[in-house]
Amino acid sequence: MLSEKYVLHIPLYKFEKEEVIPINIETVIDELFENLNENGFDGFYTQNVKSHWKKRTYDEILITVFTSPERKDILEDVFCRWFEKNNHILLQEAYAFERNDTLVIRNLN
Repeated sequence: MLSEKYVLHIPLYKFEKEEVIPINIETVIDELFENLNENGFDGFYTQNVKSHWKKRTYDEILITVFTSPERKDILEDVFCRWFEKNNHILLQEAYAFERNDTLVIRNLN
């Protein structure tokens, strides 16, 4: 049963020198998709949205994944490791994902 719903937040912009700058997300997003597939998450949904945070407006990709309770820790680990590994490109202060309609924010500083 796929009763655990996750929404992974992927920013398409970074905040640098007081400017919102596009990220070349193609260089790392395929790696995330591959990591998800390699870990048994074969199906997921992507959606482009407009986000607002700290008076900044930017585009973001939301990836929705449904999984079983037994595999939720694997999914979180895949996403967190990917984000932390690639933050030299993403340049985020924090990253976020939703777990069953609860927002989880992890600081990177």
